Order: sequence, then structure tokens, then C-alpha cells
Amino acid sequence: MYKIIAFFLFNYSANCFSQNNDLPKNPQPGKCYVRCIQDNVLDWKTIPCDLLSKNNELSIHITPNTETISKRDKKTIDRKIVKLIKKEYVVLIEVHHDSSESATVNKELSNKKAQLITEYFDSLDIPKEMVWINYLGNSKAKNKCVNNTLDCNKLYRENSKITYKVVSAGKPIKGHRYMYNENTGTYYWLKSKE
Repeated sequence: MYKIIAFFLFNYSANCFSQNNDLPKNPQPGKCYVRCIQDNVLDWKTIPCDLLSKNNELSIHITPNTETISKRDKKTIDRKIVKLIKKEYVVLIEVHHDSSESATVNKELSNKKAQLITEYFDSLDIPKEMVWINYLGNSKAKNKCVNNTLDCNKLYRENSKITYKVVSAGKPIKGHRYMYNENTGTYYWLKSKE
């Protein structure tokens, strides 16, 4: 019996400790926070909660045959992403592509879209550490197609999207880079070895 109680107490205290590391000391209900760098010190900043959502969709249309991003899509990127970067937010963009093709082909098509977006940011001289782009293919498809039915094309369109969210605020400390741990779903600053 004592072992069971000790086990629960240990787990409770470990959870409290880990949550204390993921939030500021006195978080306010209804407020959202993001890690930031201020005067070379890692701190917290209050931001609009919707900027932390993984469901922020970037409504641009890059097809597998697209060679450049259209003027309309560039304006959308400027209005949604560049605006955030100018406010010194670090933005994560995830490019998803889904089709009846293999997972490898879907990932390659996601990579092509990600490359076009990267080239656009490069043309604007946006520092690479301020925007991170992951290409995921269909690895995070929410709606899987079953037996290649008529509804599959609709599902493929819904799963093929570009999403974004803010992961940090402030310009990175010189010699550091921002990292993402997929296992824990957390972001952290890491001192570069170079």
C-alpha cells in the first residue's frame, strides 16, 4: 500500500514540476504565453492565444506543378507570417500534402512546397532562425482515405494544407538556435556547437 501511495505522490510532484517549467511563475487564467528572449535572458511573453494554435491555416495554393508562388499568395504570406516575424515572433510552418501516392511521394511534394516558401523568405532576407518550415507529407493526415472511395479526393484536399503557429518570441541569442523535440512537443534554445 505504501508503494502505491509513494508512486502516486512521486508522479504528482513530477507532473507539477514539469508543468512549472512549461509556464511562467504566475500564469493568469485565459492568457497564453510563449518563450521569448529579452536582453539575452529566456523569459515569457503574453501573446494572443490563437497564434499558438496548430490550426492556423495559411490559405495559399501551391500545387505539385507550381514553379513560383503567385503574387496573391505572397500577399497572404506577408499579411500572416511576415507580419509576425517583424514583431519578432519565431514561426513554425508545417506543409502537409496528401494524395493516393505513396508516403514518400507525398513527402517529396510537401518538400517542394516548403522549398518554394523558403525561397520566398530568402528573397525577403528573413533570417532562417525566425521561421522554421517542416514538410510532413501525409504523416499527420487527420482524415485517412479508406478503400479509395469517391470521398478520398475531398479528404486529400482537406489534408493538403499549410499551417503555422508562433513557437517563440524575440531574436535568438547569438550562437543559439531554436529546437523542437517531437517526442515531448516542446521547443527550446540550444547553444550551437559552431
